[in-house]
Amino acid sequence: MTRDDLPGRGQPGAPAAFGLRAAARIIDLVIVLLPANALAAAVGNTTDGRFQAPVWVLLVFPITFVVYETVLVSRSGQTFGKLLCRLRVVEWRNGDLPTLREAFFRAMVPGVFLFGYLMFPPMLLLLPLVYLSSIADRLQRGIHDKVADTIELYSPPLVRERPAE
Repeated sequence: MTRDDLPGRGQPGAPAAFGLRAAARIIDLVIVLLPANALAAAVGNTTDGRFQAPVWVLLVFPITFVVYETVLVSRSGQTFGKLLCRLRVVEWRNGDLPTLREAFFRAMVPGVFLFGYLMFPPMLLLLPLVYLSSIADRLQRGIHDKVADTIELYSPPLVRERPAE
């Protein structure tokens, strides 16, 4: 499949625009961050002006992100952010929903940087490169899409025509 096989920008089935992809990712990060931060606040405490929490709390966000992304993308091709932005992830070679394995690998590419942040905080600065890599690709496929052999497409809701009166 090539870019010429897909519809033009803004049409159903066209490669998703970077701005929509970024908006969907921000929505998804907020959805995952809010409960993770609430948990951290519930189990942590502030001593001498510093927040302290058990080490396992640091794993909640990356694990939740990977599970959220994997389950939703493998079941429907959409996370809540993608649903709101009218995007859908499909297999590159045939347009089917990604398998659980493909969705997991797609989530783990950015997830590696989230887990790596725990050991080496500057690693988090590399995370935007995963998503920015889609700008340089003609099909708007980021590194995570290429690893999982997926593509994110614009998928507006179906419009039902009114029956003739």
